[in-house]
Amino acid sequence: MAFGPDRRYEARINPMTRAQAEAAQIDVGLRQYMLRVYNYMALGVALTGIIAMVVAMNPALMQTIALGPMKWVLFIGILGLGFSRRG
Repeated sequence: MAFGPDRRYEARINPMTRAQAEAAQIDVGLRQYMLRVYNYMALGVALTGIIAMVVAMNPALMQTIALGPMKWVLFIGILGLGFSRRG
């Protein structure tokens, strides 16, 4: 009876305490926050992939970036982003 899909019997025997209810509420908030973070990260990865594909399909643009001073601008920019997000 307590193991079936209908758990009302188990809930009457073993009600949730106030601390457990508050912990469950925190878990819901944490899950929503982490979903937003993961969606933001997925969007960043998708945007990076699209930009890489566009650059890879254009040989002139790829040469300009690889052989010109733009590679240093991009390299230092990436390092700057990495160091600014620490802490």
